[in-house]
Amino acid sequence: MKIMKKTQIRLISFLLIGLLSFQAKAALLLNGELSHEYLAQAGQQLLGHLELQNNGTEPIEVLLTQEDSAPDGTAHAHERSNRSWVNLAQEHVRLEPGITQQVSYTVAVPSGLREGTYWSGINVEPVQAETKTRPAPAGQIRVGIKQKIRYTVSIMTHLGQGSGKIVFGKPLIRPAKDGSKQLVLKLANHGLFHSRPTVALEVFDLRGQSLGTWQGNKRGLYPGASKTFEIALHNLKAGQYKALLVAEDSNSGRTYGADMNLNIQ
Repeated sequence: MKIMKKTQIRLISFLLIGLLSFQAKAALLLNGELSHEYLAQAGQQLLGHLELQNNGTEPIEVLLTQEDSAPDGTAHAHERSNRSWVNLAQEHVRLEPGITQQVSYTVAVPSGLREGTYWSGINVEPVQAETKTRPAPAGQIRVGIKQKIRYTVSIMTHLGQGSGKIVFGKPLIRPAKDGSKQLVLKLANHGLFHSRPTVALEVFDLRGQSLGTWQGNKRGLYPGASKTFEIALHNLKAGQYKALLVAEDSNSGRTYGADMNLNIQ
């Protein structure tokens, strides 16, 4: 059974000499979601695909590579990797202008594993053509900006039924970029399954009257991972408050809460 979720495109921008951009002539699109999730059983063979599209006017050479992403965010192997289970049907694709093509992959789930979430990534990126630029006038430097786009698709397999286990770090009040206050804290997943918590803060005056709920962001947490979450405290005046900090895991529906004292200065 396949579950699709959204995540982010990794966009890497860097400075290069030259003003002509390959991206203006050839545009690689990856249709569909950037997270492929499967409820799997030991010994099961799963089939998925990536849909690539050339939305430009020139052919594109596309490379597909696999990578590990450890709980700390670094790209190295770990005990929860399913990279060796995933087999790409193609690692190099040439897309003519206006063409859409599917690249299939299989996931061969081994036996004898602990329950929980296993994951890895598939990178999809165009091969950048060399660009020619006019030489800069004497005494000048010609500098341009060129963007390199790489899509990373997360391949997650969930063995068994379960949920993550969210643990709260110490919440801190910090200034936001717009001059207001925000609550910042780390959430860690100490469970065996992937979690997608959304944080929120319900604030009460010292008499116990609710003043409203401030919503925070939502992020995915692999087992063993921790990330920073923020809640913008717009229109909350300086003072002493009671508050209920909540993290709701949209994967499992479980809700975690913690009481706290809030001092806004």
